[in-house]
Amino acid sequence: MDRVVADLQQLWANIQSQVNRMLGNIGRKQTRIGVLVQEKFALQLLYQRNAHHLQRCRGDIGLLEYNRDRLYERYEKWKAKEKNSHQIILALQNNLLNMAEGKRLPVLKLMAPALAKFQPYIGQEPPDDYLDKVIQS
Repeated sequence: MDRVVADLQQLWANIQSQVNRMLGNIGRKQTRIGVLVQEKFALQLLYQRNAHHLQRCRGDIGLLEYNRDRLYERYEKWKAKEKNSHQIILALQNNLLNMAEGKRLPVLKLMAPALAKFQPYIGQEPPDDYLDKVIQS
């Protein structure tokens, strides 16, 4: 009988030890679950923030592409204007002598009859004296 009591006491001690181990395991697992829930919540917040940021960036991509296209169109328009300006400058530079002749012709046609009565300038007298003689007559 003493042996049965000793076995029962040993069994009771083993049961209490197992219960205490299980309670310790349960406590550790609950703590771990709490930590995991906190991490999950933090990750959900990060995900929402990053998803919102990604959505904004995708919207910005469209706007940037639109602005890039408009800027390129403006660049092409400016480039065409510059090319046109250079062509006009070259045309004017090449046409400078013709323009000067064209401006002089009507004046010379008007002055030709008036100048016909004077001797041509041949360099025998100073130019200022010759010009004074023409103006006075």
